[in-house]
Amino acid sequence: MPFITAKCWFNLGEGEYDKALAIYLRLIARYPEQLEGLEALGGAVQCFAAKGQLADVQQRLVQIRQLLPKMPPEIRKAWEEWVDKATRELANLPANAEG
Repeated sequence: MPFITAKCWFNLGEGEYDKALAIYLRLIARYPEQLEGLEALGGAVQCFAAKGQLADVQQRLVQIRQLLPKMPPEIRKAWEEWVDKATRELANLPANAEG
């Protein structure tokens, strides 16, 4: 249920990203080294990206990469592709894009 709530807050837009992020951060702490924590990290990346907080995006992408070896292969593969794409897109942003 908290994942649905966080997604709803995120989908409401700019004024609600902090509410979504707060839920994701609690879930990250609650489910370390578990699939739920990985999903929450992905949600946090989306929130930080939407807020233009690129250093935080980068930090969470590093955390995801560190967690991936602990995930089952089918989960790991999809997330590796997601993180690779996000990392490439982050690298292509102008240096002054931080909001």
